[in-house]
Amino acid sequence: MTHPDSGDHPPAQPIGNPDSSRLFALLELATSDSVADASIVLSIRDRSELAVRLDEMCSGDAWSGQKLVDSLIAPETSLPELQRVKELAKELIDRAKTRRQEGAARVLYHATIAAGIAHRHINLSRIPAADRLPLYEDLASAFHADPLGDVFRSAADVL
Repeated sequence: MTHPDSGDHPPAQPIGNPDSSRLFALLELATSDSVADASIVLSIRDRSELAVRLDEMCSGDAWSGQKLVDSLIAPETSLPELQRVKELAKELIDRAKTRRQEGAARVLYHATIAAGIAHRHINLSRIPAADRLPLYEDLASAFHADPLGDVFRSAADVL
């Protein structure tokens, strides 16, 4: 075992130095949900699969997968309803039993945030909306032939 001061490791840097600030920024970016869940989110590629996976998790709830997705596509969906869908999406992420279900729940979450941005010009999340721009551009491409893709594209355009 080497001694910490033996020169085998770079010296520790104080928290306040510029390199530490960059490190904290990178760590925050790496652990934010917009980056950490990108691959799982992008594994759901069409609205029918999204609705099926959401139905698997919503049995017994008042929502169906299709109703949830339709509410996000409709520009007239109220802000309180978007907030309810966001909270449900967070519950579904925790409830998911498979990777595909988690992916669907995360798509629902991001679609809700995107709908708030696109339809209401409101960020429903504590994370700055601009941090999600690359993910929303990817989701707009993934759902390119679907109205859900239009929601992600509109949100990306606002950002």
